[in-house]
Amino acid sequence: AVEVLAAFARSKPKTLAEADLEAGKDWQELAATVDVPLRAESCGIEFWLDGDNRIYVACPSWRRVVVERRQPRSGVMGRASPVSETVSAATLSVAQPAEANTQTLLKNLEPGSRPYLFFSKEDIPRLRAKMNVSPTKELWERTRQRCDRVLARPCQPYPTDGYYEQVRRRNDEIEGLSFAYVMTGEMKYANRAVEEIKALLDVPHWVETHRFYRGKLMTVDRVTAKVAAVMAQAYDGMYDVLPDDLRQQIRRAIAEKAMTPLVEGGKAGTIAWLRWYRGNWCIGGLGQIGVTGLALLNEEPNAAGWAGHALDGVNKGLAAACRDGGWGEGCQYYCVGWCPASRFGRALKRVTGGQVDLFDHPFLRNVHEFPLYF
Repeated sequence: AVEVLAAFARSKPKTLAEADLEAGKDWQELAATVDVPLRAESCGIEFWLDGDNRIYVACPSWRRVVVERRQPRSGVMGRASPVSETVSAATLSVAQPAEANTQTLLKNLEPGSRPYLFFSKEDIPRLRAKMNVSPTKELWERTRQRCDRVLARPCQPYPTDGYYEQVRRRNDEIEGLSFAYVMTGEMKYANRAVEEIKALLDVPHWVETHRFYRGKLMTVDRVTAKVAAVMAQAYDGMYDVLPDDLRQQIRRAIAEKAMTPLVEGGKAGTIAWLRWYRGNWCIGGLGQIGVTGLALLNEEPNAAGWAGHALDGVNKGLAAACRDGGWGEGCQYYCVGWCPASRFGRALKRVTGGQVDLFDHPFLRNVHEFPLYF
C-alpha cells in the first residue's frame, strides 16, 4: 500500500509558482513529524514526492510550500530526520478575496429589489413553471403537503419549559411556509409563517437542547445559525408582506440572539466548533451565518462583516477539503456541512455578480462524485 501511495505521489503534478517566502518554524516542525508518503488533503495539507526524494508540503490555507529532503528507508519513504534544507517556497492561490476586502465589496453593493438571495422577482415565473415538471413537481408536492399539514393546526406559543424541543421543527416549518408563499403567492402560507416567526422571536435562546459547557448553559448551538438563516431567507422572500416593525424585530433578534454571539465567539475561539474547519457543524454554521449576512445587507450595519467572516471560514474549510471532492466525515455529515455552505456560495455569487465564486474551487467542482464512490 505504501508503494502504491508513493507511486501516486510521484505522479502528482507540481505546478508551483516561485515566490520569496520564508519558511516558518511551524513548517519545520510539521515536515519533521509527518509520515509520508501520505496525501492528507482532508486536513488541508498535501504531501508528494519528486524523483529526487524531495517531499513537498503544501498548505493552501497558509499559502506556503516547504520542501524537505529525506533519505528513503528500505526503499520506502518513512519518518527520518530531515536535512535542514528549505528551498524556494511557493504560494498556492486561493481565489477568494480576504475577509476585509470582501466586507468592503459587500458594503458597497446594492443588491436590488427583493427577493435577491437565491432568485429575483423575474425568476419566480420560471420557478413556478417547474412545479409542473418532474422531478421538481414531486418535490414541490411534498413541500406543499407538509405546509398544508401545518396550516391544519393552530399556531401555539412556545412552552416556558422545554421550548427548545420545538425550535428546530418549527423553524423548518417557517422555511417551508415562506417558500410556499413565494411559489404560490397565497397569503395563507405567508400569514402562518408570520405567526410562527413572531412566536419564535419570543423564545429566549434559539437552540435545540440544553447543553452545558464548563458548567455554563450554552445559549447558541448549531441550530442557532440555522434559525437565523431561515429567518433571513423568510425576510428576503416575504419582504413585501412583512410590516416595518416586524422587520425591525427580526433584524434585532437575528443580531442579538444569533449573529453577535456566533461571530464573536468564533473569532475569539470560545465557540470551538466554529473553528473546526473539517467539521460539519462549523462549515454548515458558517454557511448559514453567511446567508444571514447577505440577506441583511444595507439594513443591518454588521451584515457585511458577518458575510465576510463566513467567507473567510468557508475558505478555510475548502482548504481542508480533498480536492477530488471527498470529505473526511463521510456522506451524511458532508451534506450537513456543505449544503448550507453551498447555498451561501450560490447567494454570494448572485449578490456579487460573480465577483466571488466559491464554486471555482476544485473541491466544489468535484464534490458531486463523492456520494457516487464513497
